[in-house]
Amino acid sequence: MSDPLIWQPDAAVYSVAVLAQASSIGFARSFHYGGTDTAMSRTAQPSLGFRVGCNYVPSDASNQLDMWRRDSFNPALNDVELGWAREKLGMSLVRVFLHEQPFFEDPCGFLDRVEQFLQIADSHGIQVMFVIWDGCWRPSSPCEVEEQGADGKLRRVGRPLIGVHNSCWVQSPLLETLRAWHDRSRLHQDDLRHYVQTVVRRFRTDPRIHSWDLYNEADNWVLEMATFLSNPRRMLMYIADSLRGFAWRVCAGVLRRKSRSGGAGRSARGDVHQIVAEHEEQRLSSQTPYPHVTWWTTSSFDLDLRFALLASTVLWVRSVAPSQPVTICEWEMMTGRFCELALRHSDIGSFHIYSSGRSTAAEAERMQVRYGVGRQVFLTEYLARPWWCGSRFDTVLPALKQRNVAGALNWGLVAGRTQTFHSWLTWFWPLRVWGGLLAAVAGAASLEPRNWWHDVLRPGSGEPYRQDEAALLRLVAGQG
Repeated sequence: MSDPLIWQPDAAVYSVAVLAQASSIGFARSFHYGGTDTAMSRTAQPSLGFRVGCNYVPSDASNQLDMWRRDSFNPALNDVELGWAREKLGMSLVRVFLHEQPFFEDPCGFLDRVEQFLQIADSHGIQVMFVIWDGCWRPSSPCEVEEQGADGKLRRVGRPLIGVHNSCWVQSPLLETLRAWHDRSRLHQDDLRHYVQTVVRRFRTDPRIHSWDLYNEADNWVLEMATFLSNPRRMLMYIADSLRGFAWRVCAGVLRRKSRSGGAGRSARGDVHQIVAEHEEQRLSSQTPYPHVTWWTTSSFDLDLRFALLASTVLWVRSVAPSQPVTICEWEMMTGRFCELALRHSDIGSFHIYSSGRSTAAEAERMQVRYGVGRQVFLTEYLARPWWCGSRFDTVLPALKQRNVAGALNWGLVAGRTQTFHSWLTWFWPLRVWGGLLAAVAGAASLEPRNWWHDVLRPGSGEPYRQDEAALLRLVAGQG
């Protein structure tokens, strides 16, 4: 009997019609994963050369909500910008973040918009890696405003903080939704499962989709903490709430042990069935409701919930049996239990690092050793140009291509409302005040930093920020 957790595409994937559609964009796979739950046997994946790509957010969107909501979805702009990515930079792969809120608001419309986006990407010879959940930045929706779009219609969009890096980006699921999923509400449990399985089932054999990234930096709390550095009062509230949360855990006697008798705690890190069962047992047996001591910040309780949600998502996605590979991205500060889950249940390896070319190459070699010969490895986030990070195209791409990494996707394509060409340090409130003063004196348009952090192209014209970077990208992609 086949293991339901092992990726085994059904025969329909290999039909003549599907392969013909795949060949239309120069892509066809013959994956077959089998074996046991503890040791998956994988055949080597056919090489398509080094894939160059980016994490794509339209320049008129401040976050995932703006990208996918009905009134702010902009297919015309997507078409223009993905055309630039292909023609000017030679990119053939984009990583795109989904979000559950637009799906809850309009399920059928959301799926239609995803289909439309895939059609646009395919028309430019670009495949898509979809990200289902995201653990980074804001735990709740940012301030939103209504403004007039290019078509003259009003649209509801996030209101970015002037001169602040990615100030409107939100976690998925939102913190409120994650906690409701844990609490005794079957409705929200069914909502999250329905969202994941509906989206994956709709596109489970679609060759325009490269892969599914189940959870972006699932245990990342660092970036969320950075959002509170933009306001000293909220920073003090964060510290007070954290201390209150720790006191609650001690008084309630619910401190989790690092290990359990017989080593069950360690084995549960990779066994999604056991992880989900333990979470359900804890949820049902708890005599105390979820401690909402930190209403708007992620606590250690929430990281446990993310771990359980990730394990549940593995089961939900495997039950649909998509033809595309599944990955769980690793990042520089990922904790052991999340790393074990990623290693055990990823069909391809993916990792993030914003560091020098030497450090990136070392991390790539470590990932290749961990994931073995049969699994491709992708760098799915990099690019932090300042000298003290050193993550640049000229330092990263040649080193990765030399080591036979499958591809690299930088953060950002066209500079826009996310303002990710600004440094992460702009979240620190004194720099934010200084930026606000500059904006008041000289206008927001003059706030472009001398050295961009992320992003490659200028809005409107699509001109590269640096011509030498664009030439290198085309050369590495084989279009030089």
